[in-house]
Amino acid sequence: MLFGIAVAALAAGSILGSAIFRDIPVGSPYDLAVGNMIHAGIMEGFGDGTFHPDEYVTRGQLALALDQLLLSIGKNTPQKSAKTAKRRTIKRKAANASSLATATKPTPEEGAGTFRFTTTGFSIIEKAKSITMNIQRVNGNTGTASIGFTIEDETTTRGMDYIDTNDIITFGNGENTKTITIPLKDDATSEGVERLRIRLMNPLGASLGTPATMIVNILDDESPNGNSALSSSSATTSSVPALSGEASISFSAPQYSAGESSVTATITITRSGVTSGQSTVEYETLNGSAIAGSEYTTVKGTMTFSSGEIQKTFTIPIINNSAIDGMKTVNLSLKNPLGANLGSLASSKLTIVDDEVEPYGIGSLKFQKSTERVNETTGEVSLTILRIGGSKGSVSVNYATKNGLALAGADYTETSGTITFLEGEAEKIIRIPITRDANALEEDEGFSVSLSNGTGGASVIDPTTVTVTIVP
Repeated sequence: MLFGIAVAALAAGSILGSAIFRDIPVGSPYDLAVGNMIHAGIMEGFGDGTFHPDEYVTRGQLALALDQLLLSIGKNTPQKSAKTAKRRTIKRKAANASSLATATKPTPEEGAGTFRFTTTGFSIIEKAKSITMNIQRVNGNTGTASIGFTIEDETTTRGMDYIDTNDIITFGNGENTKTITIPLKDDATSEGVERLRIRLMNPLGASLGTPATMIVNILDDESPNGNSALSSSSATTSSVPALSGEASISFSAPQYSAGESSVTATITITRSGVTSGQSTVEYETLNGSAIAGSEYTTVKGTMTFSSGEIQKTFTIPIINNSAIDGMKTVNLSLKNPLGANLGSLASSKLTIVDDEVEPYGIGSLKFQKSTERVNETTGEVSLTILRIGGSKGSVSVNYATKNGLALAGADYTETSGTITFLEGEAEKIIRIPITRDANALEEDEGFSVSLSNGTGGASVIDPTTVTVTIVP
C-alpha cells in the first residue's frame, strides 16, 4: 500500500481509478493510487475496461515497478542517467497479477524453442466443467522459459460463463508441454453458443510461435444444438480455425459422404474468428465423377451468417438409381465472401456411395494409412482419419500416441484427444508436433498413434494404428 501512496503523491490533478475501471470500487483505499499509476503511464488495465485489483504481483514485477518509481521521482538507478534511462511500462493487460513488464527481454538462447497452442480452436459443451488445452514448446526445450496467457471475451462474460485464470506458465529445462485448465460455469440459462479467445503473450526465455491465439466455442447444454453437437467430454478441433481480427469461412471437413438412398446429403459450413457482425459466402456444387441430373441435383446459393452465428448447413439432393456404378464424387466450392475471408477449406468433396454395392449407415473409423514418414525439420506430422461405409449421425473416436524408439518429450509431443465427426463428415486430420534435436547422427526413430473407443455406433477398423517414422 505504501507503494501506491508514494506513486499517488507524484501526480498532480490525477483522476480516480474508479473513473476508468468498472471493477475499482469508488472510495476504495487504492482508488486514487490506481488512477495516478495509469495517469503516470506506469500501469495499464485490461482491454475490456477492468483492472483486476485483487490479483497478486510477483517480487520481480514489484522490483520493476519500484525501479520505474525511482525514475519518476528523479532518483536514477545505478549506471543510468536521467537522459538515457528509458521508461519501462508495466503491461497490466498481460496474464497474472497487476503487471508484466515490457522492459527489454533477453534474447532466447539457441535451442530454447517456440511456444504455441496445439490447435487454433475447438468447441466444448457447457457441462464439461472445464476447458483444457495444451501449450507446446517446439523446436527446442533448452533452459527455463515462461509464457503468459490471457482470456478475452467475445460473447462470453467473465465470472459468469467461466472463472478467469490468467496466469504465467513456466517450462523447466527439457519440458515440452504444459496444460491450461479454465473452469466453466454451467448455468440453467438457454443462451446459445458463446465464444471466448485465449491468447499467448509475453514469452520469456523462448519465442512466440503460431498458433498463438485459440478460439473456444462453449455450446449451451440447455439448447438442443448444444446437446447434439458434442458429448460432455468431447471437443472437435477441425471446424474452428481462429484468425485474429477477422472472420474466416470454411467447410467443416475435407470430405463428406452420403448413401445413394439417403435422399439428401448435409454439408456444414463454419465461421470462425470475429463473428460479431454479418458475413455471407456463395456455395455451389460442381461435377466430379458424379453427373448433375443423374446422381445428384445441382445446388448453389448464398449462405448468410448473422451476428454470433458460427455454423450453417445446406443440403444436396441425391438421385437414387438402380445402376451398379460404384462411388461417385461431387466437388464443393465456396467463393465471394463478404465480411469474412475464405479459410483453409474453401473446397471439399462429397462422395455418393452406391447402395447397389454396399449398405450405407453410421460407418466405421480408421486411419487412411498404416505408416507415415516425416522429416524431423517439418515440425509436425498430419494423419488422416476416415469414416467409411456411412456418415449418418454424429460419432467420435479417441486417439493417443505411444513411444517406440522415438520418445515423447524428446522426439515428439505426446498427444491424445477425441475427434468428432458430425453428420455427413467423412474425413478428419490430427497433427502431432515433431521435436527437432541437436543430434544430427541419430538413425530413424518411430512412434505410433492408435484409435480406440468409437462412439455413436461407429466401429474402429484396420488400420487402427499408424506407425510414424521420424527421419533426421
